[in-house]
Amino acid sequence: MSFNPIGRIFETIIDGIVYIIEIMLGILLVFLGMLSRFLKFISKFIPSVPPRIGTAVPKNTRQQWEDMMRYGGIEGETETFLGYVMTYCIVVALVFIIACSLLGLEVYITLLVGVLTFFFGLVMSYIATAIVVERRAKSVEDVLPDFLSLMSQNIAAGMTTYDAMKSSARPEFGPLSEEIYKVSRDMLSGVPMEAALLKMTNRIRSEKVDRVIRLVIGGLKSGGKLPRVLQEISRDLQREQGLLKRLVGETGAQSGFILIGVIFGAPLLFAVSIQFISLFSLISEEVYSAGFETSQAGVSSSISFISMGGMSVNINEFFNYAIMILFILSFFGAIVIGLLRSGKILTSSNIMLVPVLVILSIGVFLLLKHAISVIFQGMIIGSGGV
Repeated sequence: MSFNPIGRIFETIIDGIVYIIEIMLGILLVFLGMLSRFLKFISKFIPSVPPRIGTAVPKNTRQQWEDMMRYGGIEGETETFLGYVMTYCIVVALVFIIACSLLGLEVYITLLVGVLTFFFGLVMSYIATAIVVERRAKSVEDVLPDFLSLMSQNIAAGMTTYDAMKSSARPEFGPLSEEIYKVSRDMLSGVPMEAALLKMTNRIRSEKVDRVIRLVIGGLKSGGKLPRVLQEISRDLQREQGLLKRLVGETGAQSGFILIGVIFGAPLLFAVSIQFISLFSLISEEVYSAGFETSQAGVSSSISFISMGGMSVNINEFFNYAIMILFILSFFGAIVIGLLRSGKILTSSNIMLVPVLVILSIGVFLLLKHAISVIFQGMIIGSGGV
């Protein structure tokens, strides 16, 4: 496989952006942790408040959160978890309402900010939980080939299927070893191995894990050579992971070009366009005023032959148009980059990449707009002084 330095550079840049997102999530989790301690202190005096708040959530929504908690390995009751999430959102919304009141904003604007903050907190909580679910599933998928290979070797060495599976669950396998311990516990309580393995698929949201478990169950039922089946599955998974890494490496250049276009290319073009509109409007006004003064004085000049109307594009309208287009480009750019990296269109990681690209794109646009404006103002002043 040929080495692609450009793709490697762009892949490093994208990994850096993903690392920034992880830092932002870490800061958010630290803030939520501090808020959690405060709410736990309050819950000592009013212990039944969070569960009551969670009970008020509609049943369908509670079921969705229960599934997310199960997939993410989050222990506890759904009502209590939802109650704490709702309490966090309410407290943050109250903080924003108080801040808007201190700033002297209108009442309806203050209430609107509070409502939007509350729902934004709910959405961010759901996205954070979905990211936990995806990372847990990915960590299981990454170590699954090694686990199957170890299990195959243990069975070939003379162990029973139960002993081979339990001894292959090493601590470094993380969530997978925890799930294998749960499967072993279910089997000790009298649950058949097939049913225990199927219960494991209900705790991990991964099509790959579900497919592997069903293949293993099929090998158990067929009575064939299970070590060979496990070894073949492990090799197929390793081959698939290798192809995915190769795909990410080869599409790194495309992702990088999209990244550069969204963060630097489009903001630069819009910043230059706004400056062009501003200069052209200024020139047309000066030419018009000069022609008007000449005609008033009755002096014939070459300026009279120049007919320039006003600009049909307003700078403020074009500025709003640029912001809207940059937002759209950032959204679809994040989706395409996520598709090239993971092969999936809408994932929690892709959604978290959207605000980062939006902030970077609009921030670079505002900086370039200001810098180009300062440069052109200096040129105009310098030419006027000459």
